[in-house]
Parts: sequence; C-alpha cells; structure tokens
Amino acid sequence: MALIVRIHYRVREKLEAKCRGAVPVRIAKRARVLLCLNGGMSVDEAAAVVGCGTATVKRVRRRFLDDGWERAIADGARPGRPKRLKPRQERELIALACTDPPGGAARWTIALLAKHCGADISKATVQRTLKEDGIKPWREKNVVRPVPRR
Repeated sequence: MALIVRIHYRVREKLEAKCRGAVPVRIAKRARVLLCLNGGMSVDEAAAVVGCGTATVKRVRRRFLDDGWERAIADGARPGRPKRLKPRQERELIALACTDPPGGAARWTIALLAKHCGADISKATVQRTLKEDGIKPWREKNVVRPVPRR
C-alpha cells in the first residue's frame, strides 16, 4: 500500500515551478517525486516515472513527512575536503607574502613562498590561500611594505 503524501495546492504550485526553469536537476527530481506521491503513486511507480531509485523516493518522502517540503527538496551541506593549512599557518603565509623577498629575488613568487613556508605546502595551496585574500605579492601595489626611514 502506498503512503499518499497530502500536499496543499499552494505548495503543489511551488513544487511544479521547481520542476521547470533554471533549477538543478536534483531539486527538480525531488519535487517530481513529491508530486507523484501526491498523485497516489506507489514508491516503485514514482521511482520509475522520475527515473531514480526507490531509496531516493523513500528518503524524500521521509524528509517531507518529518520536516516539510522545502527540506525534502533542498540539498544538504557539502563540506568538502578540510583545508590544508590551519588559520595560523595561513596568517603566517600572508605575513610572509607581505614582507620583502629574500636576497636575489625581485619579488615573491608562488613557488618561492611554498619553499619558504617550511611545511610541505604545495604551490596550489599557496596560490589558493593568497587568492582567497586577494593578495598578489608579485604586484607591487598590493603588498603592504613599511616605508623606509631616510
């Protein structure tokens, strides 16, 4: 026996709007699942119509019953991989980039910063960290340097 999902007509209109337009496919599929379940389809029928697995239909239905339609179709947090550098290491890298380059170098480069950071930090990590803060040590106008005393 199918557990019929009862949806208010205003919510149904919003779900139908989520099924078309510039909406991510994942969200549109979840909205279609709720609409199919509202129409009286079973879990297997809804999965076949939408083109997803029965586990997805059951998960969306459970979220709808527990937390409402917005939570049922929304994407969860995707934290990704943790940052390679700790906040203190990031501050040290930025401070290093704002100092004068070592002897023999005209300016700091990504490779030079990665080499001088000490830890096994890749050039990509250095570049990403500097990019997040908008620091470009190879451009003189973006680097804060103390004014030399005369």
